[in-house]
Amino acid sequence: MNIDVKEDKKNRYVFEMKDADIGLCQIIKEELLENDHVKLATVRVKHPLIGSPEILVETDGADGRKVVAEAAQKAKKKMEKFEKEASAEVK
Repeated sequence: MNIDVKEDKKNRYVFEMKDADIGLCQIIKEELLENDHVKLATVRVKHPLIGSPEILVETDGADGRKVVAEAAQKAKKKMEKFEKEASAEVK
């Protein structure tokens, strides 16, 4: 998955996740919204057939890259836990 940073300012971080599923981006957005430093987190796709998801994050001054990295790690842990629990139920 390629990440293309569109904007990296003090309070605003915007990046596009090429070849990513909108669902993954929504999960990361939900994790971002749980962070006290995040004022706004949103996902958009310019065109549903040919566009890649773009995530916009506005913070209270916290480093956008760091906030996104933390949210991605939390999302990964939750997905791993879900996969483990779902696999146990299916067996």
